[in-house]
Amino acid sequence: MKTRLVIVLVFVGFFAFVGVIAVARVSQREHARVETAAVEAIPVRLAPLQTAPYSLFERLYGLIEARATVDMSFVIAGRISLLGAGATAENPKTIDEGVRVKRGDRLAVIDPDRYEAGVKSAHAELSRAEATLARTDAQIEEAQVLEADLLDELERTRTALGRGAGTQRDVERAQRTAEAATARVHSIEAQRLADIARIRAAEAGLATAKARLDDATLRAPFDGVISALHAEPGETVSPGAVVVSIIDDRSVRLRAGIVERKAPLIKNGQPAQITVRALEGQAALVSAGIPESISGVVTLVAPSADPTTGLFDLEITIDNDPDSDSGGRGWLRPGMIGRAAIRLAQRELMLVPEECALDLDGQLYVYLAQRTGDGSLVAALTPIDPIASDDRYYLLETPPKGEGLVVEGQTMCTDGALIRIADDATASR
Repeated sequence: MKTRLVIVLVFVGFFAFVGVIAVARVSQREHARVETAAVEAIPVRLAPLQTAPYSLFERLYGLIEARATVDMSFVIAGRISLLGAGATAENPKTIDEGVRVKRGDRLAVIDPDRYEAGVKSAHAELSRAEATLARTDAQIEEAQVLEADLLDELERTRTALGRGAGTQRDVERAQRTAEAATARVHSIEAQRLADIARIRAAEAGLATAKARLDDATLRAPFDGVISALHAEPGETVSPGAVVVSIIDDRSVRLRAGIVERKAPLIKNGQPAQITVRALEGQAALVSAGIPESISGVVTLVAPSADPTTGLFDLEITIDNDPDSDSGGRGWLRPGMIGRAAIRLAQRELMLVPEECALDLDGQLYVYLAQRTGDGSLVAALTPIDPIASDDRYYLLETPPKGEGLVVEGQTMCTDGALIRIADDATASR
């Protein structure tokens, strides 16, 4: 009997011990599950789900060109004797490539002595013609005075005949004398017309001589820079042969092409900001007033696309006057590559970084932070429908609902995964 009791007690104690062990293990597993759940909450950072003023820019690259490039040539043949405004026989060349010139400056001359002599001869001929006209005018004045006296004498003779104091022969003689004086006046007046015609011819000859002298002289059509010299003093050139090339770089233009969907959004007169890679970084190294960003204005949007590229030609005009306090200030050079930024529109939009969006079978999704019933945060895979994209962002008209947009840690998220805000802070972009 005692043996059975002992055996029963042993079994009861053994099962009690096993039960205690089982309860302890269940408790440990539950505790471990809770701890594991806390650890598995994915740390993320959030951006607010709200709109902000956003400017949509079109950014494009283009080639900077001079406003005008002119190849200067003579219309006559001859030997070049001078190059440059201050050139003389002793120093026949005073210009070279890169030299700035002003409008009207003399660039080159062909045989100036010959054409200057022609102008002097034409001046002399005009002076002689004018002197001849002056003598003719004096003769006319004398002839008119004599004519008036003889006409008075004729009238007196006729009066005397009426009184019986004279004869008809006296009247006829006085009349012939007066008519001869009138004829002389008419003759001298005809000579005066010939003298005037001679003056007109002399003036035309002088204008021709001056035109020849002008044709023998090339002058700068505008303020600019000599870009190339194609001849030297002493060389003989033919009509139309380029002697010097000059560019107008006081105002330059950036030429580029835009795609058809952006073309209707750009109008003449829109401002643009230009940056030039060749000048970037130099402004900080050289204290010479190099601009980092330069203002320009859209002056041309082609009405039709280029049949080869399919792009619409765009032209932006930039002030580059070296004497100006704004614009390129002479630093821009034809051939440089410029980057233009043109604001197309400004709206209230929400920006979603491209790296935050997932493309699943053509539909874009983002992870939003959402609150559950117990107050926990979970990642909710949410579709979005952007109206456009710009650079690295998708643009939304209406922000989705939620606690925030997951902008960091989204690569570790799955739909419904437990998340927590890293460092208990909400990020903004």
